[in-house]
Formats: sequence, C-alpha cells, structure tokens
Amino acid sequence: NKPYEKESVDLKKIVASLREIFYNKIKDKVEIVIEIEENFTLEANIGFVTQILLNLISNSIDAIKDNGIIKVIAKNNEQKKYVIVSDNGTGIPGENIENIFNAFFTTKEVGKGTGLGLYIVKDMVMKLNWQINVRSELNKGTDFIITI
Repeated sequence: NKPYEKESVDLKKIVASLREIFYNKIKDKVEIVIEIEENFTLEANIGFVTQILLNLISNSIDAIKDNGIIKVIAKNNEQKKYVIVSDNGTGIPGENIENIFNAFFTTKEVGKGTGLGLYIVKDMVMKLNWQINVRSELNKGTDFIITI
C-alpha cells in the first residue's frame, strides 16, 4: 500500500465543480447545498476526495424523484472531522444496506449502473484511513457519513 499524495483540499470548490458537471441532469429536479464550516480544513488526496463525492452525489441524484435536496456538509467535532452527503431521496431498503459497498451490487435497472460506485467510494475511504457509514430511511433519504 503506497502512500498517496496529500494536499490541502478545497471542498467547496470540488462540490461547486460537481454541481456544474451535473447541472443538466439536475437543473429542475435537485438542489445541491454546500454547508461547510468556515474553519474546516482537509489534507487528503484531491483525486480520491473528488471521486468519493462524485459517486455519492451521483447516487443521491439517482435516488431523488423530484424537488430533491442534496447537502454536502463538512464539520469539525472535537478530534474528528466529518463529511456528510445527505439526500431526501427514496432511501435504501434495510435488506440492501449491508451489500451497498460490495462490488457489482446494484438495484438500478440494467444499463443504469455498474454496482461499482459505492465499492470505489469504500476503497478510497479506506485508502485514506477514513471510515464511512450510512443511515437511511425509506422515502425519507440517506446520509453517508465519512469520519476523518
């Protein structure tokens, strides 16, 4: 396991650029809200952080029917930092929660997903020595909580 280059990461800038990338897909359907604490700093591999957020936001967009809100929240809490991607989409059924990070697991129709997005997220989170957890409620939404 080789070390990965770390640099100061501007989360607001990454999320703003992802919002631009997804604009045509979400313009009338989803709002992406950035809630990052003023004193929040992050030293990490920028490519990994971008890929993690890209996959989590993409999944959130797919889980939202109409009038959706995706929040990207970053906050400091005592010794830890948290990055949370939260949505008000359809939620994840309980029987699927334990499988969502497995390679090739997908609930999307054929041709709509590979089942690799969350697998890649989990892999990159682990390579950064972070942790990821999920909280989900059917028809209320899902929170992916990354602990740094």
